Amino acid sequence: MVNTRTLPPLPGSRAFTNFPTFSQWKSASKVGGRLGKPYRREDKALLRIDRMVKSLNRRLADGARCYRLAGLFFTTMWWVNNHKYDPKMHPDRRRAILSLNLTVSRDLSRALGCGHNVLATRLQELYGTGMSDHGVQTDAAENPEYMSAAERESYRVIFKGGLAYHFKYDNSSSTPELVPHDTQNLISTELDDNNRDGIIFVMSMSHQLYAGISGSGGVREPMMDEAQPHYLGMKKVIYHSCFLRGFSVLCAGTISFDNGIIVGIRNDSGHYQPKDTSMAKMLQHLKTIGVDISKITVFQEKRHIDKQQGFINSAIEHAKATDTELQAMMRPEHRDHHKQAIGNRLTKAGKVGAQAAEADATCPGDVFLRHYGDWGTIRG
Repeated sequence: MVNTRTLPPLPGSRAFTNFPTFSQWKSASKVGGRLGKPYRREDKALLRIDRMVKSLNRRLADGARCYRLAGLFFTTMWWVNNHKYDPKMHPDRRRAILSLNLTVSRDLSRALGCGHNVLATRLQELYGTGMSDHGVQTDAAENPEYMSAAERESYRVIFKGGLAYHFKYDNSSSTPELVPHDTQNLISTELDDNNRDGIIFVMSMSHQLYAGISGSGGVREPMMDEAQPHYLGMKKVIYHSCFLRGFSVLCAGTISFDNGIIVGIRNDSGHYQPKDTSMAKMLQHLKTIGVDISKITVFQEKRHIDKQQGFINSAIEHAKATDTELQAMMRPEHRDHHKQAIGNRLTKAGKVGAQAAEADATCPGDVFLRHYGDWGTIRG
């Protein structure tokens, strides 16, 4: 599994004696002079960590505290693994963030009764999205080739300044070049056997994003350039499970890029079948690292829309049954007026419900996130 083991401590870095207060945390992670750069407000991931530390200093039930600690564990891990790509994430803060990660790891290990070496796996089981029965059966039948850490790196998505980049490997150079992601220029949707508009992705529990072309059986022949297997020279089938070797994920589905801008996301992975709350957690992270999620169109899977409409229909039927009981207790002269008023309300509720379900089929990322919340409020 990638990026989910306990982070190695820096020489001299150690956990806080107790979970730090917010003032202690700000002091430990302070860099530069009072009026000089780098400004704390420029590091959006750090501000997210600040909010999580502040929330964990409030009185919380044990379950809620573990849930938020898990979010902080993976967020600090992401910061450490990605700070070198963003100049706004000052490397001098790495020691403080590692110390915070060690503190969270210690507290979670005690709460969950497990060792540090298996903590990340335990958190994936508790809060991640595991493979569905369909995914397990498909992999057992077709035995797809899972990626090694080195192979997975060529599919990794890097974010700088809110834009998405990927590594472009040139045979004439040993050093890969970071170029903006653009699925429209690099692939045709005809390449995808599942007729998806974009390429498949998974986001790991430590918030690393990987994306590439999928397949649904058989073998792909090399097309143009084997130096970029995730776009043009793929010889093997790739499923969502291949990226992280079948381990749990934060979210999985289909994604589209336009010159570095994420323009569409769909949680349509058959192998993982993630919930809408998984999509919300992914959007929260993208927002944290500076992505303008209002430009992302979220496509909601039909199975989720049907489920929502089912809830609405059930609520209407329950209201009708309850109203019948109320009418039995009313005076005859009041029943007709009441029946007409309730009928109008139920008709309106049905129309509103249908419109809401239709609107949920596609919506901007910021609207979707406001509806479903974030790590602080979502339960998987």
